Amino acid sequence: MKKYQDLLFDVDGTLFDFKKAEEEALRMTTEAYGISLDQEFLECYLSINRDLWKRFERGEVSLHTLLYTRFVRTFERMGIDIDGVIFEDDYQDNLGRGFFWLEEGESVCRRLSQNHDLYIITNGVARTQRSRLGGTSLGTMVKGVFISEEMGVRKPQKEFFEIVMSHIPQFDPSSALVIGDSLVSDIQGGENAGLDTCWYNPHCQRNDSGFTPTYEIASLRELYEIVGGAHK
Repeated sequence: MKKYQDLLFDVDGTLFDFKKAEEEALRMTTEAYGISLDQEFLECYLSINRDLWKRFERGEVSLHTLLYTRFVRTFERMGIDIDGVIFEDDYQDNLGRGFFWLEEGESVCRRLSQNHDLYIITNGVARTQRSRLGGTSLGTMVKGVFISEEMGVRKPQKEFFEIVMSHIPQFDPSSALVIGDSLVSDIQGGENAGLDTCWYNPHCQRNDSGFTPTYEIASLRELYEIVGGAHK
């Protein structure tokens, strides 16, 4: 069985429950602005947000454009007279307070960190991600945190992973594993960099992406068998 030493984890949707954090941040922010968070508003925002994130992953828009466009467009479509840029800043503050682990996430990371080197690789907003990491025990388990906004490149770009690899001491590509829930950002990105990948797919979604992960898991506990017994 192949052994892995460096484990490169995505955060949102892999270790943290971003959906729950997003819902809570939206509730808090819309409430502060007197906006009704009904189904129509939610569907409108989520549709615009998903489209912008897909365009960001394809390199068609910058992260700044994504962030400061999504609520502007939502409010325009919903006929709401509120500054979407200012709203975004308040939303990010609330999102940064959302510290919600996915089931098994904390226990799996704690166990793996005993004999493996864990790193975070994320396309999230820097101030938000660092706030969330600082609010959980994950920050004490990882050796490093790599955030696209701070790096100037994003997953799945090969350059993102090249920077990550260059900053990990004595990095060996053959003993590194990329772990994430996104077939584009994580799996394609890992493939671009020549690294083995593990697709976290708890809902057993169909893979129509054209990218083939080295492994596919429905539970994070399956990583115990995959990563082997490599020791520091």
